[in-house]
Amino acid sequence: MEFNVLDSLNTKMVRPIGSPAHDGIRVPFQLPPDIANEAQFAFTVDGIQMPQKLRGTLTYMIKRSDGATSEKIDFKLSFPVSGFICPVVCNMEEFSDLLGGGKLCEAQTLKTKLTKCASFSQALRRACALFKLTVIECDERKASLYGQTIQKHHVCLLVKLLDDAGLSLTGKCSDSTFISHLLNEFKTEV
Repeated sequence: MEFNVLDSLNTKMVRPIGSPAHDGIRVPFQLPPDIANEAQFAFTVDGIQMPQKLRGTLTYMIKRSDGATSEKIDFKLSFPVSGFICPVVCNMEEFSDLLGGGKLCEAQTLKTKLTKCASFSQALRRACALFKLTVIECDERKASLYGQTIQKHHVCLLVKLLDDAGLSLTGKCSDSTFISHLLNEFKTEV
C-alpha cells in the first residue's frame, strides 16, 4: 500500500529525507482481509489562517488465487482552522486585558441558528470540545471563550443566545482572517 497526498503551498506531507515531493509513502504494514489497522502521517503547515484541503490517493494491491490487481482510493483531507487551536488557561483579568489592549483585530460578528445542538449549554459544550476553547465566563445567555493558536494568536469569542433561539458570535483574534474562518466553522459545526 502507498499513501500519497498532493502538497499545497501551505501544507505538505512529511516524506522521508531525500524523497521527491510528489512521491508517496509506503504504508508500513500489509492488510489481510477482515483486519483493521492504522498508520500516522505527519504534515507541516505554514499558514493556519484558512482551512487547508488536500487531495490524496491510497494505492494498494489485491492478491487473489488467479493473480493480483492494483486498485486505488481517492480521498480528501481537511485541516479546519479550529485544528490549530490549543486549549489555554486564561483568567478573567488577562482576558479583559487582551480585549482592551488593542492587540487584537476588530471584532467580527456572525449570527446563526442552533443546527446541531438543542440548547445553549449543549452548544457551548460542543464548541469547547471541537474548538478546544476554555470558558472564561458564562451565564444562561452568554459565554466568553478563549483559546490560542499553535502560532500563539489569541482567540476570544463571545457567544450570546438570541431571543429567537439563534446565536450571536463575536470574535477577536490577532489574525482577522483566522477569526473569520473560525466563525464560519462555528456556524456549520454548532
